[in-house]
Amino acid sequence: MKVHFKINFWDIKCIVKVEVTLKDIIRKAIEKKYSINNFSKKLSISSMSLYQFLNNKRSMIRTKHLYEICSTLKLDPQKLQKYIIGYKDTNGRNIIYKIHFPYRFTPKDMRVVACVVGDGTMSRNGISARWIQKDILPLAHLLKNKLGYNPESYTDINYINQISIPSFFIKSFSHIIKEKDLSKKKILERSLKLPEKFKLALLIAIIEDEGNVFYRSHHPISIRMSNLEYLNYIKKLCDSLNYKTSEITMYSNFATFGNNKMYSLHILSDGIKKLGYDILEFENKYGKRYGLWKKRENFFKRWRLCTNQWAEKIRSGRNLTKELVIVMKSERRFTISELRKITGINRRILDSRLKILKNKRYINRIGRGEYSWVHR
Repeated sequence: MKVHFKINFWDIKCIVKVEVTLKDIIRKAIEKKYSINNFSKKLSISSMSLYQFLNNKRSMIRTKHLYEICSTLKLDPQKLQKYIIGYKDTNGRNIIYKIHFPYRFTPKDMRVVACVVGDGTMSRNGISARWIQKDILPLAHLLKNKLGYNPESYTDINYINQISIPSFFIKSFSHIIKEKDLSKKKILERSLKLPEKFKLALLIAIIEDEGNVFYRSHHPISIRMSNLEYLNYIKKLCDSLNYKTSEITMYSNFATFGNNKMYSLHILSDGIKKLGYDILEFENKYGKRYGLWKKRENFFKRWRLCTNQWAEKIRSGRNLTKELVIVMKSERRFTISELRKITGINRRILDSRLKILKNKRYINRIGRGEYSWVHR
C-alpha cells in the first residue's frame, strides 16, 4: 500500500483559524444564492454559528463544517486551504498552533509521535497524549520551535514531569496509516512499512527512552522492555534498517513488587557503527533537536569505539606528547609561544599536553607561560 504524507484540513478533526479573505469569499458565494439562515439549513451548523464565524475576525470553525461549506458552494477546498493560518485541538485547550495546510508529515513529525512508544501514554483516539520524563525540556523546545507555543506540562504527586503532545501529530499519523484507533503496538507495526527516515526517527525515540548506552567499553546498546511483543517489533525495525542485533533474551528483574520477567535486545557493534552514521545524516538534514537528546553524548562516545576514532584520537595525542618531549629535552626551557612556533600545535591542545607532562613531573612551570624540562 502506497503511503501518502500530505495532510489536507478535512483529513483530521480539528478547529481552524482562517484569514478574513476566506470569510469574504464564503460570504460573497452565499449571498449570490442564499440568505445565511437558508444556507445553514443545508449544513450541520446553525445559522448563529455560521453568522458568528463570518462576521467575527477571531471566530474559528471545525474542519468538517468548513469542508461542508466549500462542497455545498462548489468552492475548491484545495485552493482555499492556503488561507488557514492556525490549528486548535478539539479537546477544549485554547492553544492555537501555527500549522498551515496542506501539511506534509515528515520524519520530524514522526520523532514527536514516537515519544509515546517509550515513556509516553495516549488515548486510543489520539486526543490525549503525554511524554513522561525527569527532563522534558528537549521535547518542550522542539514543540516550541515547530508550533510556536509553550507546550503544557506539569509535575504529578510523585514529582515526575509530564508534557502534553498535541493531538495533531497523533491524528496525522493515524490518517497516514489509515488507522482510527491508534496504540503503541500499531505505531510499531505500521511503521515497518514506512520509508527509512521515518523508521529511524522511531528508533531514535525508543533508544532515548528505553536504551542503555555504556560508552566506557565495547558493550552493546541494550533495549529493555517487559512487553515481548513490542520488543519483537523493535527487532524487526532494526533488521529493516540493517542494524545488527542479538536475539531477544529474557531475564528476571527483582523489583519492588517481586520477580518480574523482562526482555532485552542488544544492538551490536556493527549495528552501532551504521546507526551512528545514519543519526549524523538524520541530524544534518533535520537538525539536532530531532535526534538523540540526553543520551546523545554517551552514544557517540560508544560509536567512536566502533569506528576506531577514539583509538585514533589517543594515538594522535601520544604522538604530540612525544614530539613535545623531544623538543623540550633539547633546549630545557621554553615559553608557550616558542613551542607553538616550533611544533605548530594548536594552543588549546598544547595546553592540555603540557598539563599532562607537568602532572607526570617531566616539566615545571617556572613562570607565566614558561616551562622547563626537569625529568632525567
